[in-house]
Amino acid sequence: MIAYLSYLLRLNVAHNYINALRKFSNDPAWVAAMARKERHLAALVSGGAPTGELARARRARMRGADWHVERSVLDPRLLGVMRDELMHQHSYHDPAIPGWAYRGRVDAAPYSTLFMDAPALFASDTFLAICANPAIMGFCRDVLGPRAALSWAWAWITNSGYLETPRWKWHRNNAEPFNALLVLIPLDAVTTLDHGPMMVIPGSSLLDDCIEPRLYAEDELVDLQARLPADMVPVEVGDAGFINPFALHRMMPPHRRQRMLMLLVSIGPSHRSPAICRRRLADLPDNLRETVAANRRFFHRLVR
Repeated sequence: MIAYLSYLLRLNVAHNYINALRKFSNDPAWVAAMARKERHLAALVSGGAPTGELARARRARMRGADWHVERSVLDPRLLGVMRDELMHQHSYHDPAIPGWAYRGRVDAAPYSTLFMDAPALFASDTFLAICANPAIMGFCRDVLGPRAALSWAWAWITNSGYLETPRWKWHRNNAEPFNALLVLIPLDAVTTLDHGPMMVIPGSSLLDDCIEPRLYAEDELVDLQARLPADMVPVEVGDAGFINPFALHRMMPPHRRQRMLMLLVSIGPSHRSPAICRRRLADLPDNLRETVAANRRFFHRLVR
């Protein structure tokens, strides 16, 4: 009963914050005003200006470029285990298509993108070990403040040969907390345009241009990209890329299979967060329990 009441409380907070307040209107002026208010509130709850030279440099970097990569911070062997788990699921879905599911071999799937089911992902010890990486937690705290916490995650397989999908259009994540970071963890190297990299328009998170929550075609952003040319976010296996989701960004279509893990880290909850079936700390493997216990704030939406 207590667990159920806790779930209802978390659901109510997330629903009212995102759906009743944030998405009260899609008017660009409303979205821009909400973004400014949330940044101001986040500065208050995170303790104000970052302390330490490294934290100040990281926050300045994200404010100016909207993306950053920490090199060789994850064990490629651990990522290989995550890649194998992703490739051998009983079922896959696509969050853009409610109710759709695919059951079968990945090699035989005639679809552009296959997502690992969320319950399986959040139940994975490998996934939790990746999230518990001190470099990932440290960067998120330096940029967002000590209240930074995991709010959601996705793991997916992108197949080549497809030219149209909403993820390959320019957009902002208007339905997620504005004070957030996407953590891009490649399970295959993404270092050229053929690999389907993340593209970001640096500095666009602070602009009121293109604030409307919709997809943007390339030709709509010609003038903006003349002022702010898009950056490619190159990541090797073992790297962790950090992207401001309120900046204009897009994925490029890959010319070979791409496998990726992405985390959403934020101060406020995602509207998806209440759907996470939180694990008991006592049930975690010995090698993870101590790290998670020492970082309860970061994991409080995943572990109880």
